[in-house]
Amino acid sequence: RGITISTSHVEYESPSRHYAHVDCPGHADYVKNMITGAAQMDGAILVCGSTDGPMPQTREHILLSRQVGVPYIVVFLNKADLLAEDCGGADSEEYAEMLELVEMELRDLLSEYDFPGDDTPIIPGSALMALNGEDDNEMGTSAVKKLVETLDSYIPEPERAIDGAFLMPIEDVFSIQGRGTVVTGRI
Repeated sequence: RGITISTSHVEYESPSRHYAHVDCPGHADYVKNMITGAAQMDGAILVCGSTDGPMPQTREHILLSRQVGVPYIVVFLNKADLLAEDCGGADSEEYAEMLELVEMELRDLLSEYDFPGDDTPIIPGSALMALNGEDDNEMGTSAVKKLVETLDSYIPEPERAIDGAFLMPIEDVFSIQGRGTVVTGRI
C-alpha cells in the first residue's frame, strides 16, 4: 500500500553536509513509531501530496514535531506531476492556483503550531519522477536537488555538546527471559 509502518534510516551526503535520514510513518495508526524517529531529529522534511493537500496525519506530524522539539521543517509537495496533469499542464493558471492553495493551507497549519509558516521553504516535485531519473518541468531530479540544497541552507548546522555526559535516545525495551531487560537506542 505504500505506507511506512516502522522508521527506517538512510544516510546520504550533500556537498556540505552528511545526513542521517529517518523515514517516519505517515499513517495515523503508526504515530508511536513516528515519535520514536522524531525524537532524534535536527530538522524534518514534511512530505505532503499536492493532489490531496494536508491530511489529518499531516496535522499530527506537525504537532508531534513541535512537541518532541524538531526545530525546523522543510516541506516537499509530492505528486506535483499529477497535479499538473489534472490541471492541464505545469504552465497552466489552474496548476499555479491549486499549488498556491495547498501551500497556503500548509503555511497556515505550520503557523498554527508555532513553526514559521510564512518563511518555511516549500518545494513542489515528484518523488516518482526523481526515482525514474525524469525531470519534466524540473519536477523530478531537479526538485530533489533543490530540496537538499534547501536543507543545507535553511537548517543550521546543529551544535553537539561533545563535552557533556553521554546521552542516547531510547528506541525500544525488550524483556529477555533469563537475561533481564535490554534497552536499545541510536547514537
